[in-house]
Amino acid sequence: MFYDQAGAPLVSDDMFARAGYRYTVIAPDGKTYNNFAAALAAKLRFDNTDNLGNSDSEVQVYRVVYTEDIQKVLVTIIDDQGQLNDDGSYTSTILVNKELLGQGLAGSAPSEETSQKYADMIKEYRDKGYEVVSKEELPTYDQDETTDQVVTVHLKHGTTTQEKTVDLTQTVTYKYKDGIHAEENTAPTYTKKYSFTATETVDR
Repeated sequence: MFYDQAGAPLVSDDMFARAGYRYTVIAPDGKTYNNFAAALAAKLRFDNTDNLGNSDSEVQVYRVVYTEDIQKVLVTIIDDQGQLNDDGSYTSTILVNKELLGQGLAGSAPSEETSQKYADMIKEYRDKGYEVVSKEELPTYDQDETTDQVVTVHLKHGTTTQEKTVDLTQTVTYKYKDGIHAEENTAPTYTKKYSFTATETVDR
């Protein structure tokens, strides 16, 4: 019996809850319910099979079927400086859009493999010259089967400085313009060397 003498249920869904699992209830009539409360709410009638003695020859059975509650965590990686606009501002660019990072039972922590994959993905972009602006920590898997969890990483362009040096030589020659000494030097040639160095910041 599922009810006491006052008609109150003796069983509840809390009795069947298992961490990391979902369950359905198959009633004696073969119908499947998402929880025990729904199965009881259907108020199925007792059968009318003939019994011999004091025992029920065909006991009505509610079957509770458990399945693993597998949740996913996805990763999105955004380049905050993806495109430089004319006004000097940036428009972000999505480098990775909700890529599967890992999966596990609801209520469990991400596996070491998932954590390592996350770290490796970030390292890959660091090796390309990006710097991490922010990154979300991997969450414990929730129990929401309708929405996948997403962690987001924001990157910016790493920069470095470059120097460029240009050497120039200035030469001044003094000559007569005309007369009997035209084109002859009037004074020693003047020479001076200049060195210009420019420093600029560029993406790594």
